[in-house]
Amino acid sequence: MAIDVDADSPPRVLHLLHELTLSGAERMLASAAVELAAAGSAIVATSPQVGRFAGDLAAAGYRIVHRPFTRSLRHFIDVAKLIRAGDFDIVHVHLEQARVWYLLLARLLGLPAIATIHAEFRFTGGLRLRKAIGRRLAALVGVRFVACSQRVARNERARFGTTPCVIANWTDPARLVTGAGARALLRSSLGLSPETFLTLSIANDAPVKNLPALVDAVSKGPPEHVHVHLGQVSAELACLVDEVASDRLLLVGEVEAIGPYLAASDAFLCSSFAEGGPLVLIEAALAGLPCVTTDVGVVEEFGSRPAMVIVEPDASAIAAGIDRVRAMTPVERRDAGAELAAFASQRYVPAVGGSDYAALYRSLSKRHAQQEAA
Repeated sequence: MAIDVDADSPPRVLHLLHELTLSGAERMLASAAVELAAAGSAIVATSPQVGRFAGDLAAAGYRIVHRPFTRSLRHFIDVAKLIRAGDFDIVHVHLEQARVWYLLLARLLGLPAIATIHAEFRFTGGLRLRKAIGRRLAALVGVRFVACSQRVARNERARFGTTPCVIANWTDPARLVTGAGARALLRSSLGLSPETFLTLSIANDAPVKNLPALVDAVSKGPPEHVHVHLGQVSAELACLVDEVASDRLLLVGEVEAIGPYLAASDAFLCSSFAEGGPLVLIEAALAGLPCVTTDVGVVEEFGSRPAMVIVEPDASAIAAGIDRVRAMTPVERRDAGAELAAFASQRYVPAVGGSDYAALYRSLSKRHAQQEAA
């Protein structure tokens, strides 16, 4: 999107999130702190715990406020007082829980409101109906909806009847920077030779991530293929790994510094049924790593690039995709990955996504000021 509106000073934005964890929305807010004028904005954590990423967001310049959500009028009165006391220009709601009530509260207080849809919600039945009514009501009172990918926007239109604009997810390329020799050092620490074909996945275990199919796909491969998985996994998944691929699938756990793992790998795997971004796929692309992925999130926006191998979400298809990348020579993988990184760096970085949001903030804030003056 492109919105060109001049403003004397950046709008002050109140962001509403759940727990401030190491997830997409929080990382994007931190990495685009300059573009989003963090110094004048605040983030409200509505979960029982503030979250361990709160310190990083505070260091980026945001004021952090804790207002645990309760199903009570008292909670919304507290949030209303916070909005008034902070003299904010815009309320930006990122969470799904009670989304419509926060949006309606902002509009009741006379402020512009934005709702970002960070995932492809496939609600059905009564829940879908309730979400659709809430979203349409919010749109009727002037709330602006934003989707993090074209696929998410289509889902919102078809399932809930809203018409969001699209501002793509982004990640900070600096997060991927590694020192010289990172590939060799990490492989050595894992006991792997330079010639080992190494794949990587990053996800916390949840049904939508489809990790059992990924484990099954790795188990179908040759012994010279080793896979590393980063993220929290269930006891059930760990047992499955022990049963079918214990010698070739390494469960490392949650890791903050993913750059060395990306540098050490030959391909990235994503087996999800649905995603908003996902940021890890964007990070792999920015790192120039060929990707074997299901058709989720921003994948379609990469087109038919050789380094983006799109597969069905089943073990056999994922295994076949891995074989395609493994059959490429190291030079072919490097060249295809470099082309992928060049494409991603023009779209999925803070200077693009953060600037698009800043422009949207300015346009809504200026329009609001003009209406107030009139």
